[in-house]
Amino acid sequence: MAFTRKDVDKAALDRLNRKQRPGVIQKLRQVAQKKRT
Repeated sequence: MAFTRKDVDKAALDRLNRKQRPGVIQKLRQVAQKKRT
């Protein structure tokens, strides 16, 4: 696979940061934390 999970998460965070949608960013961070543990 060309993209790792970290690459996908980072790309998603970058897109959300540009959109400035704190609720969605917070939700994505929660999902990312669940993946790490």
